[in-house]
Amino acid sequence: MAKLADSVDIVIGVGTHKHTHTASFVAPGGGVEDVSTVNTTKAGYMQLLATARCWPRRAWASEGTASYGAGLVRVLLAAGEQVIEIEIDHPKRLSSRNGSKTDTLDAARAAREALEREQLGQPRAGGDREALRVLN
Repeated sequence: MAKLADSVDIVIGVGTHKHTHTASFVAPGGGVEDVSTVNTTKAGYMQLLATARCWPRRAWASEGTASYGAGLVRVLLAAGEQVIEIEIDHPKRLSSRNGSKTDTLDAARAAREALEREQLGQPRAGGDREALRVLN
């Protein structure tokens, strides 16, 4: 099975938070081409999408597609974008004080994880399943 790196020019890894999302635009070789932080508003999501359109063959990799990233995922899917859910095992969240954990690094890590995977996860955001989960 071909890896994602064989079919895209860029993977946009997204670190999702309540008020902002940080995106790292990672080339198939692993290098970061661009970084952008936007507000979690439709205007912010559209800004990310506009930046991403510089690369015709692209995919998005995000943690939290059913929580903080749900709004972005809905906009991306409505625009026909390829979205991959990433669940990264964080052994222990490291403090950002020593520089080992930042939003930019988390976003780049999500993109690189997607580039290495053989099986790509689909986002869980929205739909009847999510509505039932909220009720429980």
